[in-house]
Amino acid sequence: MKTLFLTSAGFINQEISKTFLAELPKPVSEIKTLIVAYAQNSNEEFYVNESKEELQKLGIQNITIANMHRTVDVASLGNFDVVYVCGGNTFGILNKLRETGLDKFIIDQVNSGAIYVGVSAGSIIAGPDIEIAGWGSEGDKNEINLKDMKGFHLSDIAVFPHFHEELRNEIKEFRNKMGYKVIELTNDQAIFVKDNEVKIIGSYFPFKSFSEDEFKIIEVKPCTKKFLYHASGKNLEKLDPKYNRKLEAYGSVHEYGVPVVYASDSPSNAFCYEPTELYAKTREQYGTSVYHRLVHENHKILLGTNLKGYIYVLSGSDFFEVTRDDFEMGKWIRSVEWVSPHEVIPVEAIEITKPYDWEMIPQYEFLGTEHVGEMTTQEYLNIAKDESVKQAIQKCIEKPFVPFVPVELKKYLK
Repeated sequence: MKTLFLTSAGFINQEISKTFLAELPKPVSEIKTLIVAYAQNSNEEFYVNESKEELQKLGIQNITIANMHRTVDVASLGNFDVVYVCGGNTFGILNKLRETGLDKFIIDQVNSGAIYVGVSAGSIIAGPDIEIAGWGSEGDKNEINLKDMKGFHLSDIAVFPHFHEELRNEIKEFRNKMGYKVIELTNDQAIFVKDNEVKIIGSYFPFKSFSEDEFKIIEVKPCTKKFLYHASGKNLEKLDPKYNRKLEAYGSVHEYGVPVVYASDSPSNAFCYEPTELYAKTREQYGTSVYHRLVHENHKILLGTNLKGYIYVLSGSDFFEVTRDDFEMGKWIRSVEWVSPHEVIPVEAIEITKPYDWEMIPQYEFLGTEHVGEMTTQEYLNIAKDESVKQAIQKCIEKPFVPFVPVELKKYLK
């Protein structure tokens, strides 16, 4: 069982320190901590002392500092409850960890139950490799020409510390290049890893509920699914969050405080449609959604539309899993959804030529705004007046629905 706190700047955020203290295996006064650093001058030693003071403020007093710029006797160190690895030049620190034998010592300590705290370079080193350390305009310089980039592999996550929005494209390039999960962290964030669970602590992008009377964000964490899905009637090269705005329902206020791309963990052609002229005119006249979604056993039907569009396969690494509570029908209901605050390039766009799970019927009758939305087909038939609509629905539900799974989609569903 491994417990990791991977940070950009240590316990700068009170939420990080609270979570850390809650994970300690014994009273804080009994905790034994090792700080590992490579401080080559007084300026770097200042930051090491800052780290020590940070831990002391949390109540930890039994602290040993192993400065790899000096001689470190690994054999005499003993065991620790917490191992705190400081920042600096990632290539130089990893090289010194290997030279001193502290690399193996730290891995053994963590595997034996010690909590690992990484700061900047210390967080990068905990991952599968440190290639991300030298990436981009603000990356470390590999002045020692280190060849072996293997990290401690305490987790499968590559951390990009000290993130800010100007580095978004650089992160995207690295993420597309590598085969493992990449998570960017601002200075007041941390990745909390316990066993196989990964959570983000601190302000994770500016995600926030614009109205806590309507919904509350319970938890945000990186998506662990390899693929997610998005459906649209449009042929898009990229999914842009600025087009996903709930204008009518939220008066031009984004639900999460920022525009996001929404995705699902299962494919659907629910939004693969082209509205008929009658539907479009009715919507324009009333200035609101006037759709009718019907369900009957295995049938799901959208009226006033023709089938047209694409199911987009998306990389789960571009998304965050949000657990939220929504206040509906007088009670709070919990659900999970997947959102991304940045542009997403699809892995593949699969054109839908036959219904995957939703059938589209062009026949349409507007029955007033009180009957807009989802209902059973029987409920609709009880209030419908247009015989052509009734016949189209009846004909649709009389035959068994057999979903059509495109060949291109099957490989993602294995």
